[in-house]
Amino acid sequence: MQQHMRKWLKRGLVTALVVLPVWFVVTAVHEFLTADPFPPRPTRCTKVEDYAGGRIPEEATDVKCLDTSGWQDTSYTAEFRMPRKDVAARLVRAFPRAGIRHGQVDKQMLPPSAQNDSAGGEASSVYIDIAYEGTDTALVKLEALTP
Repeated sequence: MQQHMRKWLKRGLVTALVVLPVWFVVTAVHEFLTADPFPPRPTRCTKVEDYAGGRIPEEATDVKCLDTSGWQDTSYTAEFRMPRKDVAARLVRAFPRAGIRHGQVDKQMLPPSAQNDSAGGEASSVYIDIAYEGTDTALVKLEALTP
């Protein structure tokens, strides 16, 4: 009986020594292939503004700026709230190179409305999404990128 038990104990130990390293390698490869190697990182809003060629309006609140760049592309995003009244006109003045996308229904990519050299910024495309929150507030999402 002890000999039979030792035989199974040895088999279990050998199996564990073979399976555990294989499981570790498979898990590491899966994590490498599925994880985002370039997760968004907080950044200074002045960096986003300079890259987009504009300035976030002074009346903006809840401002969050992220560096969303990847391996070969450069992109930044900013999200903020501002008063709803004349929001599109104020954003066009603030970011003259931006293509404006209104509301939650109309989400197609629009080319920048004023692609010219008169506005600063390094981004090849600047897009702004406007989602209206109630009667007073608009949620603005700015994306500046160079793919």
